Amino acid sequence: MKRDKRLIRKVLEYAESERIDTGDMGFLEEFSQDHAGGIVEEHIGLCVEAGFLHYINPTDYVDLTWKGHNALDNIRAGREWV
Repeated sequence: MKRDKRLIRKVLEYAESERIDTGDMGFLEEFSQDHAGGIVEEHIGLCVEAGFLHYINPTDYVDLTWKGHNALDNIRAGREWV
């Protein structure tokens, strides 16, 4: 899989607006138009690995971390973030 920075940004922005419910991945429908199945989940995993997101409970929710908020600030300011 190739890392897609635009998708990572979309995931972080979504996580900023509301927690990602890993038990109900219905939110993926909004991403699925542009990305093949499984890609969004893999990018959520990359965000967790990078420290941008963290599992509150692995079977329930993923939320934005301090580092994730900083990454979004850098993205919006046009600064290097990854």
